[in-house]
Amino acid sequence: FNKTQSGKIMSRVSRGVDGVRSIISNVGTQLIPSIVTSIVAVVIVMYFNFWIGFASITMFLPYWAVKYWRFKILSKIEKKQNRVWDRDYSHFWEVVSNIRIIKSFSSEHGELSKFRRVVAKLTGNSYKMEKINNQSVVGDLLTDIWTFAIFAYIVFLGYNGTFTVGTMFLMWQYSQIIREPLYVLTWIYWEVRHSEIGIRDYLKIIDQKSSLTEINQPISFSHVNGKIELTNVWFKYPEKGGQEVFKGLSFVVEPGKTMALVGHSGVGKTTIANLMTRFFDPDKGSIKIDDIDIRDLSFKSLRDNVGTVMQESFLFAESIAGN
Repeated sequence: FNKTQSGKIMSRVSRGVDGVRSIISNVGTQLIPSIVTSIVAVVIVMYFNFWIGFASITMFLPYWAVKYWRFKILSKIEKKQNRVWDRDYSHFWEVVSNIRIIKSFSSEHGELSKFRRVVAKLTGNSYKMEKINNQSVVGDLLTDIWTFAIFAYIVFLGYNGTFTVGTMFLMWQYSQIIREPLYVLTWIYWEVRHSEIGIRDYLKIIDQKSSLTEINQPISFSHVNGKIELTNVWFKYPEKGGQEVFKGLSFVVEPGKTMALVGHSGVGKTTIANLMTRFFDPDKGSIKIDDIDIRDLSFKSLRDNVGTVMQESFLFAESIAGN
């Protein structure tokens, strides 16, 4: 959350959830039935004629090759598309969230121009993807030609007496039964590969581990007097290239007393509030409340007893009580 815009996180999560849902729905409902159906059909066809069964399976080799070519090209374009979405969705989410600032500076036309440029990029990438999808139809045509050749061979075997009319129709039907589930399995495979493109960024977010952790058996306050003590605190923000904020900061606030921290922007006033609530930990030194190091406290106990009014004023779309 410190390093990434909120809109970019939202875009990646939304895309990743859609990808996971797609995989679960496609694999869960169609994978096993298609595998079972294709195996049974292949065994029956091979029982009557091995080469027809073999040809029914291998007909998907050119189809697979074309789809592989399609995926390799599409994945590159789609990654570009995702980067556009992440960057610009984040920006326009901020625009909507701060619409009064945009209007007060008469910036609507500039934002509309930027929006049109983004739409042009997205449309251009979509056009390229559709063009590649249209070209990949050759894989379907090759499969149809192969299927027609198999049907013709079955008719030939029936014509010269190798198959009866009943067996010939049976072989037609089972060859078609082999084709359909194999089509589905191939489609599922490429759908999964396609979904993986968006899921990878999503999983990076889900798998992110916090550098701030509780000890095995954290302490909870039973009563708070309110003594605050910072001792030799050193701190730098890791995402700001090692910029140091504090070097050996120490002070004590006694219970019932008030301390005001005054200084120019960037000297570390808000940082102290962030350290007090353990949004960050100091690099060196300690922060104690009532002589207890806050790193020994549970997050819930600490934050239940430290009230923070942030400098950014924000109201949720809730009732007064909810806010």
